[in-house]
Amino acid sequence: MKVRVLLLLLLLPGVLSAPTLANELVKFAIGEYPPYTSPNEPDAKLLEHLVTAAFKQQSIDVEYGYYPWKRSFAMTKSGEVDGTFPWPTDTEREREFIISESPVFVDQGVYWHLRSTSFDWNNIEDLKNYTFGVSVGYRIEKFYLKHGIKYDMEVSDESNFKKLLAGRIDAYRTSRIVGAYTLNKLFGANIESNVISHPRVAEILDFYILFSKRTPRGERLSKEFSTGLKKLKESGEYQKIVQKLQQY
Repeated sequence: MKVRVLLLLLLLPGVLSAPTLANELVKFAIGEYPPYTSPNEPDAKLLEHLVTAAFKQQSIDVEYGYYPWKRSFAMTKSGEVDGTFPWPTDTEREREFIISESPVFVDQGVYWHLRSTSFDWNNIEDLKNYTFGVSVGYRIEKFYLKHGIKYDMEVSDESNFKKLLAGRIDAYRTSRIVGAYTLNKLFGANIESNVISHPRVAEILDFYILFSKRTPRGERLSKEFSTGLKKLKESGEYQKIVQKLQQY
């Protein structure tokens, strides 16, 4: 009788089986930057999808917390989370963080202005003739301060574009893709008859992950991401996700 009971137990799923080991979990602090990252819009998380898919190649799970960008930056710097993205890199950030070997995505930074405004620029001196919008936490503020360029602060891309349409600023600099997405979402496709981007590219935006130097696994997670991203590109999955960004 005991033998029969034991055999029945062995046949039941999960009974006496080896314990399942959970995947490692990496935690990111990010903010609102659609269509790249967003706490609320399912179709505006394309870089989240890329990062999740890259780590999945390495059997690592990803968790996102959404905060203002300045706080996300500070949380990563202090080691409260593993990392934050998408951020362009510079000398200061290279000192303070472990930068992913490859960018998650590459975009262009451009100036947006009213079609009715005679906005034009070729150099820094030209920019001193205008007043620009700036979003809290964006590094462009340091550039304007350094060169004595007039600017007005707002909390988001959306707020700055509303201010632009109201004629309270002359231009607003942000990603070409983010700008097009935000304008279309706020005002519809016809907005292109009122707001345009200047053809001159202000900067190439290489968007990286900043990994914390205050956690014991920052270097390793950076390498895991690079390996996973390479696999994702080789599989063709990266290109499938990125194609969705080309519509903006």
